[in-house]
Amino acid sequence: MGLNTTSWRSNLFFLSLLTFFIFGGFVNATAAGSEVINNDSPAKPEGVVGIVKRLIKVAINGQDAISFIKRDTEDGITRLTDDNYVDLVEHPLVQGLDDEVWVVLVHGRLTDPSTDVVLEYHKNASDLIKKDLELSNYKFARLDYLSSWKTCTKWLLMKPPTLVIISEKGKNIRFIPLPSLGKEPENLYKVLKDKMYEVILPWNTKWSPNGDRAYLIEYYITTQEKITKLTHGIPNWMILGLTGIISQQVMSWLHSSNPSNSTKKVVRQEKITIKEDKKVN
Repeated sequence: MGLNTTSWRSNLFFLSLLTFFIFGGFVNATAAGSEVINNDSPAKPEGVVGIVKRLIKVAINGQDAISFIKRDTEDGITRLTDDNYVDLVEHPLVQGLDDEVWVVLVHGRLTDPSTDVVLEYHKNASDLIKKDLELSNYKFARLDYLSSWKTCTKWLLMKPPTLVIISEKGKNIRFIPLPSLGKEPENLYKVLKDKMYEVILPWNTKWSPNGDRAYLIEYYITTQEKITKLTHGIPNWMILGLTGIISQQVMSWLHSSNPSNSTKKVVRQEKITIKEDKKVN
């Protein structure tokens, strides 16, 4: 009897996907959590050793969030985070316009080649909107993909940069790939002015904020937060090495042969017929 390859491949895909989410999210959440915790620590004299550690940290994790905040202030753009998203977008403490629309740029690290380009693009489009008094309902904001990992996880964003249009106090979320807008900020200005983005249907699936499976994402985020608190003191390189070993062992186990499905020995039975010679009297 042949091996059921469809079932085996389905199990392999499921376990591989599960391993990716658990171990990949484990490393990302730990790195993000460690960075946030380190940024909250009080300032103190670094010395030579402290400077070296800081340079290594910048080389691995990118520049501090202070650089982003400084640039946001210069560009006149709001900085969204996991902590202030609800207070600013979904349930604003300050009463804003009823038709308020957020134009959010989800970006990567400053060390990424594309980050500086998209930040400048976003800033120039914001300047064009501010000059048009009829478009005062638009608010430009930025979201760091690494540090605001909980919000990006809720949106199921795999990588930056991405432009997110949010309306109806967070009820309608639209994702627009930046390459589709072209390189000129005037294109984004026109899309917003003419409301061309409404051609894109709001995100409405089982995984969206009001979907049937949204609670699974919340459980995932809660689990990652607990893991981050437990492992924030462990170096990232040690976690990466450990998860790599575990992933390798899991994949080796998946590809190992199953004794139950091994070929069985076939015993050939031969029927021996004994002929007796009859004596003729």
